[in-house]
Amino acid sequence: MEVSQSTHFIKTDMEQLSKAGKKARKSKFFNESKVDAEAHRHWDFPPAFPPLPGEHGLPEALPENPGEVAIESICGGLDESQPVEQYDGTLGVSQAFVSAHQAAVGQLQWNDNLASLYTNPGNVNNVRWCSGTLISRNLFLTAGHCFDQTGGGWQRPRIDGTDTIISPEEIAKNMHVNFNYQVDPDGNLRTEQSFAILELVEYRLGGLDYAIVRLAGNPGDVYGWEEISAQDAEPGDMLCIIQHPAGLPKRIEAGPAFHLHDSRIGYDSIDTLGGSSGSGILSAQDGRIVGVHTHGGCDQPVPGHNHGQRISALIGVSPILLSLRQPHPLAFRTRSVQIPAGTGRRRIEGSVSFDSPVRQAGVALNGYKLDFVNSDHHLNVIEVDTDMVSISGNTVRFRVECQYADKNFDDPYRGYVTATVIAEVE
Repeated sequence: MEVSQSTHFIKTDMEQLSKAGKKARKSKFFNESKVDAEAHRHWDFPPAFPPLPGEHGLPEALPENPGEVAIESICGGLDESQPVEQYDGTLGVSQAFVSAHQAAVGQLQWNDNLASLYTNPGNVNNVRWCSGTLISRNLFLTAGHCFDQTGGGWQRPRIDGTDTIISPEEIAKNMHVNFNYQVDPDGNLRTEQSFAILELVEYRLGGLDYAIVRLAGNPGDVYGWEEISAQDAEPGDMLCIIQHPAGLPKRIEAGPAFHLHDSRIGYDSIDTLGGSSGSGILSAQDGRIVGVHTHGGCDQPVPGHNHGQRISALIGVSPILLSLRQPHPLAFRTRSVQIPAGTGRRRIEGSVSFDSPVRQAGVALNGYKLDFVNSDHHLNVIEVDTDMVSISGNTVRFRVECQYADKNFDDPYRGYVTATVIAEVE
């Protein structure tokens, strides 16, 4: 092995070669004809808790500079992740992409005062725990199992005088989130900044492995936040995971989506470790979050892969993510509805069609031209309005309503009303 003095990371010749040709290795992609459709429903890989000392090639005690430790890859036997500020652009996304999206990624860490709070504090005091992403000024998205009472061989604090483990809500309040825990281009650790967790806002709603916590101090004002995608990635789409594998300084990995099944998204060429759990899965196309990394599985029998919760499933159960999701594309159609000669209030329906299914729509008055059929009259009332009627597939039906009258309301009028339909489409 050789030690690179410029990066302070231990690398083998094989790892160097692997990184140079990283994306020559493709995802296997999920193929129902090759993998039994029923079997994939039962893939049940363990959640990726941070490794205990001595696991995954880590020493029993980490050195003062954790950046000096080589981490063991899960996918393909070689670690191909790179420190975010030393990234060379070879993993499938650009250096500019990583630079634009890495700051909002943080690391969950247990507080270092557990022994002063609990008679039995367990063995998690000050442990660097999980990863996650800011999604607003003070909301942080991560994995639900990061606040579970058991898992990974770790012992959480117990309520004094009992064998009862503290609740997920109390677990969360005994943690903080670190930002800027990463090495600079020369391999030196930057000064991290920590923000206390105020509350566990959402936790495993719908049985899905995700959580949202609220942080003190509005770190998003400093580090920014990532947007929530309104739709899933597709197999073959390039993904990026910015993470803290095994509690180490921030790293980046990328690779194509492998498959989607039930509430999960899988990827078989993105290296992760325990401690990566909770990382946002970013779309390389627009940088939006298309999932939350939760489970390792590349070391499992074929078809081994890592996976997380996909965004459509999360939006389906999370009020917060639903409110933050980026909308589907908007489309517009304008249609004029003829108003035949007649008197009184008129209600006439019209419709427009779009190129793809409509999720929701609204209609607005664009303009109108109304006039009496016969000679001059003194105008008394003009009323023109539009309303939605229904959405069916690609078609939106709407109604125009109008009235044009003198003070006797007995003279016929005619013309047209123009409406514009604005639709959110697939």
